[in-house]
Amino acid sequence: MTFLEIMLILFLGFTFSLMTILGDVNEGFESPGKSALTLFSAVLGDFDFGEFEMNEISYFGYAVMIIYLILGSLVLLNLLVAMMAV
Repeated sequence: MTFLEIMLILFLGFTFSLMTILGDVNEGFESPGKSALTLFSAVLGDFDFGEFEMNEISYFGYAVMIIYLILGSLVLLNLLVAMMAV
């Protein structure tokens, strides 16, 4: 699998899962477009965790968001290492 395929699967999976989990709670995840834009800006470092209202659903969404940020950073770091090796 290429890097683009792996990143796309990771990105779309988390986009739709966070839209399903947080769509009613957080306005950044209301639609697939807003959810994708929020996740893209989050992986680039522009995300405010203060937007989460803390209730039971938000704790789970918060945890999923942290998992996405860790996995996204690892995939991007892997790309950097692979590009430097070539």
